Amino acid sequence: MNTRVKMKIWNVTALTLLLVGLILIFYPKWVQYVEQQRELHLLTEWDAIPKESSYADNLAQPLLSKVSLPTSDVRTPEPDPEVMIDGIPLYGAISIEKIDLREPMLAGATAQSLKHGSGVVVPNRTPGTGNFVLASHRSQTFGRHFNRLDELEAGDEIKIETTNNTYVYKVNTKFIVEPEDLSVLDQNKDDKELTLITCEPMDNPTHRLIIKALLGAEK
Repeated sequence: MNTRVKMKIWNVTALTLLLVGLILIFYPKWVQYVEQQRELHLLTEWDAIPKESSYADNLAQPLLSKVSLPTSDVRTPEPDPEVMIDGIPLYGAISIEKIDLREPMLAGATAQSLKHGSGVVVPNRTPGTGNFVLASHRSQTFGRHFNRLDELEAGDEIKIETTNNTYVYKVNTKFIVEPEDLSVLDQNKDDKELTLITCEPMDNPTHRLIIKALLGAEK
């Protein structure tokens, strides 16, 4: 094989490796951009839907999608209806002003739903009664999903929007549990709480970070 052919093979190989490297660098960013745009689209479509005027206030292995939920559950009122947007069942939106977060709430804490926002972990529960549970990724992108959830402290407000109501909770406790600990899903007839779940720590998570918030009197 002469020198010219060897150089041509080397140039082609080098160019191929360069292209592969660029793809490996930029493809994840492109996927993240597409997911962020879908999330923004869901919120935009959600905001355009007419809502009821009632308001509830107060003073005060991904995540859990692969584990069994408690079988002894408390009967709760029928949840606010889901809204189908582009084939995605949207339940509402969660807003946390302190960490500049607003993202859609989707039915189910599945790998697919968690790409676009928070997932409703336990079906047939509704905000304002019982223990309403949401899970979201601990994204490594600052401010995305539950990336900054660990910054919340007692008294910080969390707003939950549904088609019929808006609920404002205040953070009560923050703690860490093992992934298999399902006690955070428990509720009783007197519960009016919100539970947020995400991975802990952000890199190579071994545990779950839990935020518990309480709802006060409705008005």
